[in-house]
Amino acid sequence: MSKPAPLITALLLGLISLNAQAGPKRVLMIVNEGFQAQEYYVPRKLFEAEGFNIQTASRFGGTVHPGKRTALTPAVQTDLAFAEVKVSRYDAVVLAGGGGAWTDYFPNLQLHKLMKEAVSDPNRVVALICAAAGVLATIDNLNGQTPHFKDRHVTGYPEVEGLLRLVGRVNYDGGIPGKPFVVTDGNLVTGRDPLSAELFGKTVISKLR
Repeated sequence: MSKPAPLITALLLGLISLNAQAGPKRVLMIVNEGFQAQEYYVPRKLFEAEGFNIQTASRFGGTVHPGKRTALTPAVQTDLAFAEVKVSRYDAVVLAGGGGAWTDYFPNLQLHKLMKEAVSDPNRVVALICAAAGVLATIDNLNGQTPHFKDRHVTGYPEVEGLLRLVGRVNYDGGIPGKPFVVTDGNLVTGRDPLSAELFGKTVISKLR
């Protein structure tokens, strides 16, 4: 009866070893030129408090600046350009919003490709906040005929509601104005606006646990 004990011990040690090798969660944060600072820095602070390994990416790599409304906020020195991203390295891909979403996200085929790969793995969290959510309408759908996220439940900045509904054909939910609002649909997390940045970050963390 005592023979199974060494086997059980070996299995437990193996599980401990696997957990040690897994290490901290790996998060890719994507920003645009003109990003909304609160939507980047608030979630990032929460991720750092959890000990996550964070890398940043932008359209061309290098320095990316916040929008004019948050001009006193520090710029971000990104680690990678979209073309350099290896999605398989990350447990979560998180997009900050901001005015640059219209130029750096919506028409960008390199971003479309990495987002499709990211969301294809149900164990990877894909999160977008505010204007960034608009890219869900344009991925693989610049002709407006092939919506990749059709019928998915999402939220986003009110200015992209029409784009999401009419082009992306998603199930858009604006929540209650003036209150933080986040929607989850499988591995997809969307936040409505800067007011929702903290709840957005906490929701991503909860999905990663």
